[in-house]
Amino acid sequence: MAVPFHMGTPDAYEGAPLVITMFLNIFPKIPLLSSYAYIYNTCFKSYLTHINNIILLIAILSII
Repeated sequence: MAVPFHMGTPDAYEGAPLVITMFLNIFPKIPLLSSYAYIYNTCFKSYLTHINNIILLIAILSII
């Protein structure tokens, strides 16, 4: 998830059962993650150190 977009889920699925909320939040992200990993490993091999630093920064900002 990107930094400013991580609070949309509580508003969108308020009142829905937990199983439905988990299904709608987790399963659409699996194909996105696999396509991201494929692109990351095939197209950007020469930029891995720079991309890793950017991903680390985004992860830290998302946690904060």
